[in-house]
Amino acid sequence: MAGERLLLAVFAVPAAVLALFLLVPLAALVATAPPGALLASLSDPEVLRSLALTFGAALAASTAALGLGVPLAWLLARRSFPGRRLLEAALELPVLLPHTAAGVALLLVFGRQAPAGSLLHALGVHFTGSAMGIACAMGFVSAPYLIKAARDAFASIDPALERAARTLGAGPWQCLWLLVLPLAARGIATGFVHMWARGVSEFGAVVVVAYHPMVLPVLLWDRFETRGLQAAQPLAAVLVLIGGGAVRRGATGGEPDRGGAAARPPRRSPGPAMILLERLQLRAGDFLLGPIDLEVPAGGYCVLLGPSGHGKTVLLDAVAGLRAPREGRVWLDGRDRTAAPPERRQIGYVMQRGALFPHLSARDNIAFGLRVRGVGRAERRRRAAELAKLLGVQGRLETRAAALSGGERQRVAIARALATAPRVLLLDEPLAALDPAAAAELRSVLRRVHAELGTTTLHVTHDFEEAAALGEQVGVLLGGRLAQCGPPEEVFRRPASEAVARFMGVHNVFTGALEPHPEGGAVLRGPGGLCLRVATERTGPARVSIAPDEVVLARAPFTSSAANVLAGTVQRIEPRGPLCTVTIELGGERALVALVLARSARELGLAPGVAVHAAFKASAVHVIAR
Repeated sequence: MAGERLLLAVFAVPAAVLALFLLVPLAALVATAPPGALLASLSDPEVLRSLALTFGAALAASTAALGLGVPLAWLLARRSFPGRRLLEAALELPVLLPHTAAGVALLLVFGRQAPAGSLLHALGVHFTGSAMGIACAMGFVSAPYLIKAARDAFASIDPALERAARTLGAGPWQCLWLLVLPLAARGIATGFVHMWARGVSEFGAVVVVAYHPMVLPVLLWDRFETRGLQAAQPLAAVLVLIGGGAVRRGATGGEPDRGGAAARPPRRSPGPAMILLERLQLRAGDFLLGPIDLEVPAGGYCVLLGPSGHGKTVLLDAVAGLRAPREGRVWLDGRDRTAAPPERRQIGYVMQRGALFPHLSARDNIAFGLRVRGVGRAERRRRAAELAKLLGVQGRLETRAAALSGGERQRVAIARALATAPRVLLLDEPLAALDPAAAAELRSVLRRVHAELGTTTLHVTHDFEEAAALGEQVGVLLGGRLAQCGPPEEVFRRPASEAVARFMGVHNVFTGALEPHPEGGAVLRGPGGLCLRVATERTGPARVSIAPDEVVLARAPFTSSAANVLAGTVQRIEPRGPLCTVTIELGGERALVALVLARSARELGLAPGVAVHAAFKASAVHVIAR
């Protein structure tokens, strides 16, 4: 605490000195201005004309910059193009240059003797000594304030929000009008106010272009030169008050607009394969996905398991139309949708962490896809209420996205994805950001929603419990390839490759040669005297796996019908809630892992160094295909 107080004191002193240096002169200017002189200045016809000219020219410059600068700001924030960095650097120059130099630069182009100026003069348009010239001078030195504020506002918008909007049916222009501009509106408004205030206070560029008619800063200078400090003070105080009001308005901004409502689709009847991926292949940076072949039947629920960075989200983006494949096809509901944009694919996409629109309420988030489709307000509200009730967030419909809990945000995101009655629902790690209790609750919600609506679902995750609880079909995505896909029992207990077995946590993988056994089946003989009975007719070199929960442990030799009984010593015990994994050293650098109840381990007195016998059936030994 003492160190924190010292740090605070060290920084507070210079901060206070600078703050006082900036604030005291301004406060003195306003506080010492005689009220009578201030009122007299504001009733002076010359001052009133100057005020009207100043405000009008600054407003014209800011309005023109709004129409021209916002598109430029969007391009700078969202697109890469040759010369972008040079352009961004050039936008800083009008602010950094002496403003009289900026005025000279304008005269060199638009002055009466310059080519552009002479052409304007011939057309009867006067640049020097005119309100138009004043507005141009103001805009030249103050437009960067608006452009930079708008650029930062556009850049701060999460691209996932636009991608989510596209999957909800919004085209590029609808995304711009309903999402991007409302989210950037506060930043743009702040830039507009700052530009206007900077234009009002501009002197250097304006005085070069037009001494007459006089804007307020030029009039202030003229009064100071001809009548002295006392005559100039009231006008200076007016400018300070105007600037202070503009800063306050720019800092507080405005509240973004709010919108409409959401929905519940009817359950769809089963039909042909709803999702069909044919040799799908695409590149994302240095990562190559595919080729992928996958089929999900109508009304099915397929979960793709895989570690982070192995292509799960890339695959969903390809199905959604957010990434274009380099090869292969995406079929949805029997139609080739490979080239279709996201808004025409009839899909719902729940992205990681939901990607809710922060400027909208939960109700309006749910209804977004309906709104872009032109559904009426009353119908949007009715359908929003139905889906909110189904997802358990009916009491939070008027709450802004930022005020929702993590579980509530995910529920609203799912409701939003379902609102347009999509043919396909895509879920990207929907439970990853939730605590265990919230994740378990939302798993139950997803089961209930799928049972009621029957929407074909493709769900990606790295969580085995999630896949086992939800998947009617489970696939394993490793290194950008679909290593195995099938019923959960098959995938979890009978991995198709050693890589799948390792990923699934099947640590018991043994290598050897299969030989026929006189009593039927085969026996696997491997290094270190390994000998396992296997229920297979295959022979030759092979790898086998044994699921840890198939292994039964005992302290005494078994007298059961299990074909395989191995003696060993407990190497370590690792708790896993009500279960624990027991690693048994078999000798010859071989080990066997068993999954048992923690209570059973205690009753058996298992501990490192204790001798045990492990038994499992021949049918529990799975021959890995590759």
